[in-house]
Amino acid sequence: MDAIFQQFLNPEIAVKVFPYLMKGFGTTLLLSLLVIPLGLAGGLLVAVLPTLRRRWLGSRASGWPWPTAMFRRAATRRSTPS
Repeated sequence: MDAIFQQFLNPEIAVKVFPYLMKGFGTTLLLSLLVIPLGLAGGLLVAVLPTLRRRWLGSRASGWPWPTAMFRRAATRRSTPS
């Protein structure tokens, strides 16, 4: 049991690695602050496009979910018993 504590809970190693962990945490925080608003804006744009009065733009957006519909149809199709 002491070997496990020495291997995984070694305070000397934790002190050495702590700056790298904080750098990684900062990078993760920065990326999330960039990606979450961009994803929200993109999702709202895709949701609003079919409601636009411009037919050419709305028709392009309404055709967007066809890959999902094709996958759903293929996934629910029952195989014939042999």
